[in-house]
Amino acid sequence: MIDVGYAASPALSDINADGDEELLLGSGQQGSGARLILFENDGDALSPRLVEKDTDYLNLSAADYEKISPQFIDLNKNGLQDLLIKKNTTGQQLVDVYWHTNNPLQPYESTNMATILTPVLGIHDNPYFYFSGDKLSILIGRNTGRLSKYINQGSVENPQWELINDAFLDIIDDYKSRNITVSIADMDGDGKEDLLRYDDSGMLRIYSDYKNTADLQENLIQNKQTLAGYNSSFGTDANIAVSYVTGSKLPSIIMGLKSGGIQMLSNIEDEQQKVDLEIKVSLFPNPVGLNKALNLVANQDVEMVLYDVWGHPLSENILLIKGSVKQLDLTALRAGLYLIAVQNNLGDKSSFKFVLID
Repeated sequence: MIDVGYAASPALSDINADGDEELLLGSGQQGSGARLILFENDGDALSPRLVEKDTDYLNLSAADYEKISPQFIDLNKNGLQDLLIKKNTTGQQLVDVYWHTNNPLQPYESTNMATILTPVLGIHDNPYFYFSGDKLSILIGRNTGRLSKYINQGSVENPQWELINDAFLDIIDDYKSRNITVSIADMDGDGKEDLLRYDDSGMLRIYSDYKNTADLQENLIQNKQTLAGYNSSFGTDANIAVSYVTGSKLPSIIMGLKSGGIQMLSNIEDEQQKVDLEIKVSLFPNPVGLNKALNLVANQDVEMVLYDVWGHPLSENILLIKGSVKQLDLTALRAGLYLIAVQNNLGDKSSFKFVLID
């Protein structure tokens, strides 16, 4: 189990250029002594095995830092991932960049770093750096709950930050949703970037295609038994990152917890990329009593038809949306055995039985 004691903040990248991702985990420490811990992947992209390699990466524990949050980004666009260190010290938050040395054996050195001028950051704000077109941008999750967007109209060395939107995606101050943290990735493989959001409300959210439609998705965790989506809180002051450490086509979500541990959410959409994905439909309760509703949840979008035991159709086509609970009204039916026939958009078919009892 990976645990750094307090305020875990994950970032993942192929640090040693061996073809799989390593984990760099920032930590917190009351007063001073926060550090970076490097976990190398001793497995491979298909069978990862993260092993603690350096308990004080870049020797930052001796500095006067109360909290360290890393982020990888190719800041100078030379094809190499630079390392950003967001650090809390003496009541303020500063950001340093460690430029990649082009040496995979020692990619980052204290002699090859600089401090980046940023908009004013509170110690509880969560800045996320990314490129909007060809311009360096920052989304700042404010301690008060809102999300601010800035674009750099200058250079990396001499930035000029312009406030574009102080309530990006209409995310405004909200006491229940403080300490917002975000990340950007194509979570569903549709070629469009999505924005992940987590805050003190305990809700994990995705804004799909955030540059255009920004469709909000919630209840992102799937119950393996019922296949239904639900939400599970990761506590307050959590940090979010995305990763391909499992070798999947689509990224997983890595949550750094205030308690010091991490949790990984594997992307079940990866299964959806497989043409031969078996159709599964959960029916509950089964058996079901008369005058009760039957709940159905499918692992992919399918159309269903209800049949009696003699094969007579009792319904029109009904759409089951992946992960959503559909209630089937059975009040007009008698006790007996019934069949649910389903078909997906590839033409694959399956059937499921349930019993209606007195």
